[in-house]
Amino acid sequence: MAEALYYKAYFLNQSGDFEQSNQVIQNQLAKNYSRYREFGVKALVIMAKNYYALGDAFQANYILESVVKNYTDKYPKVAEEAQKELNILKAKEAKTNASVDKTETQRVKQDSLKN
Repeated sequence: MAEALYYKAYFLNQSGDFEQSNQVIQNQLAKNYSRYREFGVKALVIMAKNYYALGDAFQANYILESVVKNYTDKYPKVAEEAQKELNILKAKEAKTNASVDKTETQRVKQDSLKN
């Protein structure tokens, strides 16, 4: 049953129903099948993807870092996937932050030229 719930969350994620995917992970898989640790850890990676898609990069980052830190020895393939997702997330966020910083710098320069 844990595996079925994992795949339900996975396919909800794939179809863009991120909130429902998280609900399956939180309210069904984690709550009722916590002893099936591997599916729980794999579901955390999906949950991180869901949070990122919902605009919560902080939560996504926290979950992925937690998976890498706590499960590298026991579930190396899952931790490797989490690290890849974390790298992608950080690269995307760095681009966003860099564009914000550049825009602010350009605005300040333009303002200073006006004075």
